[in-house]
Amino acid sequence: MKNKYNKYPFLFLLIIHTSLLIYTIYKKKPKEKIIVLLLSNIGLAYFFEYIVFNIFNSYCYKPKIFKNTHFDNIAGAILSQAIFVPFTAVFITIFELGWKTKILFSCYFFGIEHLFIRLGLFKPYWWRTIYTLISIPIYFKISDIWYKNIQRPSQVVSFISLFLMLIVTNSNFLFVLALIKQIKFRLGHSRSWRTHFILAPLYSIMCGCLNSFSAMKNRWYYHLSVIITCSAADWLLNRFRFVKVKFPLGFLNIGYHFLLILLANTFKKRLLNEQS
Repeated sequence: MKNKYNKYPFLFLLIIHTSLLIYTIYKKKPKEKIIVLLLSNIGLAYFFEYIVFNIFNSYCYKPKIFKNTHFDNIAGAILSQAIFVPFTAVFITIFELGWKTKILFSCYFFGIEHLFIRLGLFKPYWWRTIYTLISIPIYFKISDIWYKNIQRPSQVVSFISLFLMLIVTNSNFLFVLALIKQIKFRLGHSRSWRTHFILAPLYSIMCGCLNSFSAMKNRWYYHLSVIITCSAADWLLNRFRFVKVKFPLGFLNIGYHFLLILLANTFKKRLLNEQS
C-alpha cells in the first residue's frame, strides 16, 4: 500500500468503533458510568501500551498521519489503545455480551493485525499476533469487572478510576503540546522523541496520582500542596534540563495544575457521583 493511503484503514476503523461507542451511549444509561468505564479502559490500555510499546519497543504503527515518524507511530498507538480496543470493550461490557462475542472481537482484532502487517501499516518487532488473541479477551473481562465495581465504588475503586481518567486527560494534552513543539522531555544527552515518550507518561502518572489524592481528600490545603508540589517539580525539571518548554513557567504552570485540581474534583463529583 502506498504511504499516502496508509491513513484510510485507520480512519475506517475509527468510524466503525466511534459508531459503536455513540450507539452504546445513546442506548444505555447512566451516561456518567459509561464515561467512567471508557476513560478507565483507555487509562488501563495506556498503561499496557506504555510498558509494551514505549519502553520495550514491541511494534510500530505507520498510519502516515504525521511526517515525523515518532509522532506518527504514537498516533497509531493512540488510535489503537484509546479508540479501537477501549470503545469495543465498552460496547461489550455495557450490553453484557458473553464470551462468544468477546472471542469473536478478539479474532476480529487478530485478523486486523494480520491485515495491517501485510499492508505495511503495522510492523511487529518481538510482538506476536497470538499475544493479541490472548490478551484482548482478558482486557474485555477486566472491563466487565471494573464496570460492576464502579456502580457503587469503594474509596479504592474511586481513586483508581479517577487516577486513570486524569492519566488519559493529561497524557493526551501533553501529546498535543509536544505535537506543536511546545514541550519536550529529555534525559542526559538524549534529545530523541523516543526519550520524550518514555518520560512524559511518568510525569502524567505523578500528576494523576497527586491530583487524585487531593480530590479524594477534598481539603483546600491538600489542593494547595499539590499545586505547589507540581509547580516546583516543573521548575526543577526545567532547571536541570529534563524538560524543555517554549512557554514561560510561573503563573502559567500554576494555572495548569489548578485546572487539573478542578478537573479531578469535577470528575469525582459528576462522574463518580461523590460529594466534593
